[in-house]
Amino acid sequence: MVVTKLAVPPAVKEHPESLEVFRAWLCHRRLYISVNTELWEDPAAYGLMLADISQHVANALAQASGKPREVISASIASGILAQIEDGD
Repeated sequence: MVVTKLAVPPAVKEHPESLEVFRAWLCHRRLYISVNTELWEDPAAYGLMLADISQHVANALAQASGKPREVISASIASGILAQIEDGD
């Protein structure tokens, strides 16, 4: 079964100063996102955020699959670079 809505982490719910950074959806086989562009002036900060997200994804996939996190992380990085180079 595919999860269609993810839970907000408890720590986020409990902290009144939490800020939403972005949301992402798949629709008609395309990715749609909303981004809070008012958080940081330096675009590199968004790159750091995306790198951090990639590590969270790698950790979750490693836990779910039993594969080494480093292998998954390298695969994610490869996919990111391919998408950036493709320009789509």
